[in-house]
Amino acid sequence: MNKRGVSAIIATVLLVVIVIAAAGIVYTAVIPLIKGQIEAKQQCSNVGLQINTVSGYTCYDEANKEVLVQIQRGTGEVNLTGIQVNVEGGGMSKNAEIREYLKSNFLKNAGFEKGFSNWTSSGNPSPSIVASNIEGKSAVYFPKGGSITAGQINVNGLNRISISAYVKKKDIVIGSCAWCTAYLLARWVNASGQDIYGLVSPYTNYPDLNFGTGTADWKRYSTTFNVPPNAVGYRFLLGISAINATPTSGEMWLDAIKIEEGVVTDFNFKVRDYSEEYGSLITLPKTSGESRTYAINIANLGITNPEKISAAPIIKVGTSEKPCDASFPAQLEKCG
Repeated sequence: MNKRGVSAIIATVLLVVIVIAAAGIVYTAVIPLIKGQIEAKQQCSNVGLQINTVSGYTCYDEANKEVLVQIQRGTGEVNLTGIQVNVEGGGMSKNAEIREYLKSNFLKNAGFEKGFSNWTSSGNPSPSIVASNIEGKSAVYFPKGGSITAGQINVNGLNRISISAYVKKKDIVIGSCAWCTAYLLARWVNASGQDIYGLVSPYTNYPDLNFGTGTADWKRYSTTFNVPPNAVGYRFLLGISAINATPTSGEMWLDAIKIEEGVVTDFNFKVRDYSEEYGSLITLPKTSGESRTYAINIANLGITNPEKISAAPIIKVGTSEKPCDASFPAQLEKCG
């Protein structure tokens, strides 16, 4: 066989190898990609997410600076992991995501929208509920003394907890003890109901949150603690220390208190579940035809004059998420 014949055979073999390799790439990469795109498109179609504009729950609440939107799910079986809402107004367009978070606040009535429900107040003068626009419409005010507590939080089996709150203070002056200030004072409790002491790093005997002295506008304070292995409870007081030889003086406002498992997370003031209390878990529509109403804080979103709203489902296909196309924008009218 001459060299020219051998070269032709080699070229043919290489061509066959290249074709087989190309077919393998198409089979292992291109086809699954196309299949995934088709599946995602089908699921986006199946979710059938709609904004309900006839119920009266899709509107602009001018008094509370919130846009309400009622979103209804279709009949398709889809893994819905979130909803992206788009608000338009004043020549601007801003997005807010609605997510179903796995962790929720251990505290009930954390924003004091139900007064002192689930809380106990004490002191003279005693704390009171006042107007606030930090989260919702209420906050608690401490007039130079007083405290509140929600009892004991169950931390049995947890590794870490985080505490956070929004605080405004005026002329806070520390008293004659280290903790005579604006504070969250706390202790770990064991199974016998006794306070736990003698802890060493990475644990602390005093899992407190100090709001400091002086005058300052609303600010979020937060901290995270490792839970001791023998702790089953976390009990706390919030307020201004008005005891000891030289008591603390000054005034304090408190809102949006959060005690949660794990590390400190960002408080999401952009979206809340309208059917639940402030600070509670957000829920997505799960069943066929189910509707949920959400309130979107337009001030925190950066919109001053909302005119239209649309919603796009976020679905999970395989191991990845995909945003679907948004619904047709709904016109916003004032509530009521």
